[in-house]
Amino acid sequence: MNKVALLTGANGFIGSSLIRSLLNSNYMIYAIDSSFSEEILNYNDNRLVLIKNYFKDSIIKIEEIIKSKNIDSIFFFHFAGISNMSLCKDNPKLAIDVNVGLTADIAQFCIKNNINKIIFPSTAYVYGNRTNNSPLKENDEIFPTDLYSLSKSFSEKILYHYSSTNNLQVTILRLSNIIGLPLKESTVLYDIYKQILNFKNEIKIQNGYPIRDFIYIDDVVKAIEITSEKEESSMYNIYNISSGEGISIYDLTARICSINKIEKSYIQNDSNIAINDNSLICDNTKLKKLGWEKEFPIDSIIKLINNNYNLEIYES
Repeated sequence: MNKVALLTGANGFIGSSLIRSLLNSNYMIYAIDSSFSEEILNYNDNRLVLIKNYFKDSIIKIEEIIKSKNIDSIFFFHFAGISNMSLCKDNPKLAIDVNVGLTADIAQFCIKNNINKIIFPSTAYVYGNRTNNSPLKENDEIFPTDLYSLSKSFSEKILYHYSSTNNLQVTILRLSNIIGLPLKESTVLYDIYKQILNFKNEIKIQNGYPIRDFIYIDDVVKAIEITSEKEESSMYNIYNISSGEGISIYDLTARICSINKIEKSYIQNDSNIAINDNSLICDNTKLKKLGWEKEFPIDSIIKLINNNYNLEIYES
């Protein structure tokens, strides 16, 4: 058995897409989550083993699997967590327990069981909002401004500690705003398309001024695989997973309306004040040096979403 992936959050938005990609790359996958979609349950592939439980309640079983198999290398993709900012704000203790505490538990598990590398999804929001549109690099100072990004920055520091003191190979992925199907509730695109489905002569957006860096899920998954398999000279590495380009929420809405034959005059921006410190674009030069290239520019993403969107909800 050559490559093995342990995957938490396997039923989530990124995790479910990552399963398909890892199988195509001939990984043996042990997918861990408290529930699984019909799509995942219907996989007919003996390289995918589903462990329907929380990670803490699965440790003994996973350790038994590791000890019983002749495994050359194990990659731990830790994608379990709470990504909904509002949920983190409303449930701070839960957010810290899940996003930070679980990360520490998994780091200890990886050290105990000689896992080759842990791949952890952080967020571009650890950089905070900036006053200009200059793309942010991995070595720029971080300024988390909400509980979600703060929990991710804490997890980064915890993983840095375990990496430096225990020779644990760690790859941190600072993810920009990810777009994919099905559309995720409480995201800009979900709100826009929900209004298009029930069009009532206006498309309301809370604030059209922020500039964001959007990237398609397939480009994200490709980046995850490339960074995970990169043989690094250092034990702790950070990569921005981003398109490297920014677009305002208003311009994004206008492009979506245009393709749906809705005049942009119907767009109602609830914020009348332009906020000048609300730009978040990430430099992806380091990622490109590994051979990654963006396949889906923003206009292609919009067309793809527009032709296939639905409002199925992924729990965050």
